[in-house]
Order: sequence, then structure tokens, then C-alpha cells
Amino acid sequence: MGIYTKKYKILFNDIDKNLKITDIALMRYLVEISGEHSEKVGYGLSNQKSTNVVFLLTSWKVEIIKRANLLEEITINTWAESFSHSLSIRNFEIFLNSELIARASSKWILVNPNTHSILSTTHEIFNAYGPVDKKVFDKSISKLSIPDNIHSSYEYTIRRRDIDSNNHVNNLKYLELAYEVLPEVVYKNHNFNKISINYKSECKLSDKIICNYTQVNKDEHTIVIKNSDSDKVHAIINLKM
Repeated sequence: MGIYTKKYKILFNDIDKNLKITDIALMRYLVEISGEHSEKVGYGLSNQKSTNVVFLLTSWKVEIIKRANLLEEITINTWAESFSHSLSIRNFEIFLNSELIARASSKWILVNPNTHSILSTTHEIFNAYGPVDKKVFDKSISKLSIPDNIHSSYEYTIRRRDIDSNNHVNNLKYLELAYEVLPEVVYKNHNFNKISINYKSECKLSDKIICNYTQVNKDEHTIVIKNSDSDKVHAIINLKM
């Protein structure tokens, strides 16, 4: 299928106090267009019973160059860049008119939703997506490390509202939780233009978690989300101004 394109109008639930699109809203658009693209090629959530495959998101790398304003219309292009065994890379470009205002790359793993076993990409899947050999970053998605120091923490119990159709915490919820542990002065004045996320293990209903915050430097912050009853790491989020 190659490149898949969709337009989005920035509405009232998607903006901050400055009437500009939020990080969460932009990344929600990216998740939505990914799912819609997969539906179009026959490997979406509605096809799971017949295909017995699902793509699980494992990492993000997002760069925001310029933020769209309320009621402006953006165009998002997405495509599968590559498939390698069980892993695939999906890229994104976001335009306001003809201006590139953001770009992103994501990594996904192919899994059997019934057995949770990792699968290898088939020729059918490869041909359905029609990978496009086009990168958006010079460097690939990096593996994030856990800081040695913790500056503050936030505890939370997973609720029903946090669970998605796969019966575990929605991917964007981890970013929302990361914002909860940010110091007030950082949160109020934040404008994170570079967001990286590594997903390590899923959170489920009633799990008790702890979000550990570390200020790496004036413009960089790392949040590690762990299970409070064990050392299991659920996600690592890195935010840069």
C-alpha cells in the first residue's frame, strides 16, 4: 500500500493554554492513523480473529518542530519502512500546509494475540503494507537507560479507564503518567519537542506502579515507570525541551 495519508483538524480537546496542539494529542493522532492504516491493509484489530496477528508498540521517537494551532488542519503521512523477522519500523511525517512540522518513528513487534508468542513477518504481511525505504531520522530509535538517581516519585493504581482493547494499559497513558510526576515548574512551562519512549512490559488492571522522576539536566527529564511490588520496569520515557 505504501504511504497512507490522513488529515486532522486541531480541535478544543487537543490544545494547551496557548491554543497549540499538545504532545498527547499529536501522539494520539499517530496511534490512530497507524491503526487505520493496518485496518485498510487487512491486519487491524478487527482482523485479529482471522489473521491471529497483532502489532504491539515497543518504542517511540518523536520530534516536534512547530506546533499547529486550534482549528488548523494538519496532514499526517505514515508508512512501514521495514520488516525484519518479528520487528517492523513505522515512520510518520506531519505537515501544516506544505511545511514539515513534526516527524516520528516507531517500532512494533508482531505477536499472536491468543498465545502472546512472537511471530515472524510473512510475505503476505510484507506485501500488504508495501514497505517504503524512507527514513525520517538519521539515527534509529535508541534504547533508553535507567538513571542512577531519583529526584521524586508518584504512585498510582491502574484503573479501568486506563485499559485498552488489548486488556492492558493504553500506550499513551504512560506518557500521561510521566507528566504527573514532573515538578510543577517543569510541567507548567514545559514544551517538550523531543519525546522518546521504550515500552518494557505491560501494565494490567489493579497493578500498583511507581513513576520515578530524574532531571537529567535543565532541558532533559527521564521518567521510569515500575511495578511497585517488584523491580519490573514497564516503560522509560525521556523528554527534552
